[in-house]
This record gives sequence, C-alpha cells and structure tokens, in this order.
Amino acid sequence: MAKNSDELGFTSVFRTLLKSEQEEAPHVDPTEPHASPLIIPGDVERAFENGEFRVYYQPKVLATTAEIVGAEALLRWQHPEFGVLTPNYFIPGMEKSGLIHEVGAWVLRRVSELNLAISSRITNPSWNIAVNVSPVQFGNPAYLRALLRAAKSLNLPNQLLEIELTETAVLESFNQAAELMALIREYGVTIAIDDFGVGFNSISHLARLPISAVKIDASFVGRLEHSEVDRKIVSALIRLSHDLGMKTVAEGVETMPQAQFLLEQNCQLLQGFFFGRPVPQEEFVAKLPAI
Repeated sequence: MAKNSDELGFTSVFRTLLKSEQEEAPHVDPTEPHASPLIIPGDVERAFENGEFRVYYQPKVLATTAEIVGAEALLRWQHPEFGVLTPNYFIPGMEKSGLIHEVGAWVLRRVSELNLAISSRITNPSWNIAVNVSPVQFGNPAYLRALLRAAKSLNLPNQLLEIELTETAVLESFNQAAELMALIREYGVTIAIDDFGVGFNSISHLARLPISAVKIDASFVGRLEHSEVDRKIVSALIRLSHDLGMKTVAEGVETMPQAQFLLEQNCQLLQGFFFGRPVPQEEFVAKLPAI
C-alpha cells in the first residue's frame, strides 16, 4: 500500500504539528552516517514515495504460556531488485536526508491502524507494540513532541504503544533524554530500553529514568547454553530490572533451552525466532486468537 493512503489522517496532522514544533525549537543536525554499499542516493526517497516500505511484526510472548502479548514493529524495504532489505541498508540514508522523521511517523500510523483493527482481539492488559526511535529521531525534541501529539489525536489508548530506545541514545545526552522520556510518559506511552546490559556501567543512570521495560540484548541470550558467565549476567540483569520495577524482555530467543532458562529466571517476555520471525502484518494478525 502506498504511503499516501491516509485513512486516519495521521500524516497530515503530524506534518502540521511538526512544523509548529520546529518553529519553537532549534533544529538538531543528525550525525553523519556511513554510506550504504548498495543504495544510490535518492533511491530511499523514491522508494518511500512509491510505497515500497513495509512494517513487519515480530511477536513478543509471555514466557509462562507463549501467548502473544504484543510485537516489535520493524521496517523493511521491499526492493524491486534486491528483495526484502533490513534497516542497515537504508536507515543511514534516511537519517542523512532527514526522511527518518516522516518515515517514523508513517510507521507509528501503521502500528496505530493495526491496534485499531485488532482492538476487539486484544485481551491481555499488557499488550503493546513497540516502535523503534533512532538516536537521530530522539535527538530532535520537535519531532518527538509532534509525534506524540499526533498519536494522541488518534484517540487510541496510548498504553498500546511503546517507544523503544537504545541505551546509547539515552546516555549520549542524559539530561535531555530524561526530559524527553518524562514527556513520553506524560502521554501515557511506555518506554523500553533496547540492548540492555551492553552498557552495564550505565545502569545507575537508567535506574533514574521512567522506563517500563528493558530488553536483554540478544548477544547474552545467544550464549546462554554455553557460557556460565552469560547465564550469571542475564540472571543479574533480570533480578535488577525487577527490583527497579521494570519488566524484562529477552531478545534473540532461538532455542527451547534458552527459553526454559529465561522462564526459570522469571523473565516475563520472550522474543526471537523460536517464537516467530518478523512477518508482514497479515501473517502476524493470522497468529492472533480469533474473535
């Protein structure tokens, strides 16, 4: 479906609000990204205009029952020559051109449309779909404010949406991050920290932020079956997160032994190929219980 299909009027609302916010806030220049080896400058913009991007969903499940209680929304490019491309091929170009902001709004609208379409099938109160916000997006307060105000205009329960940030994005400018995260929480949107544990020395900072969930990095999960050290690290991260009142989501779960260990450590949510690969919306919806 081409991007200019705007059933909820979200994109037009977002653009109006972003223009208003930018008039009140200074522009933040994005960090210069590395060039993609495959993509010619201008290809990403043309692809977005042509409706070649898709939102895929990877399920998050309860560790105790394997019930699907949400997903992570992941952007994919259905390239006419190279097939389905993952973000490392196009996100740098989007960040460099500034297109990342409009694409982010488009992804959020897609997620909101899905939540609206399946609202009668959402029975678990912890349901949410996580949308990734890049460091460049997070570094632009005007973008975040416009995005949140546009999301509010949809009149959907904000707890159905989760903003996913990396530790790096948060810690690069901690004071500003704290203010922006407080703003996100004011709108009722929850916040998850991705790649948790990689910056282990940053936990004292993260503990002072309004974080609802942490995602244990897949690099730790992938070594659980072979490394006693990683098992101890993951156990410690789960205990610490719970002590701080945060849910835990383990990423990159690919085997039954990994899932079993995480269940034994009281990790609440699991995500990974063992429970489902990222799939287009139609396939994801088909996995949900019928009405």
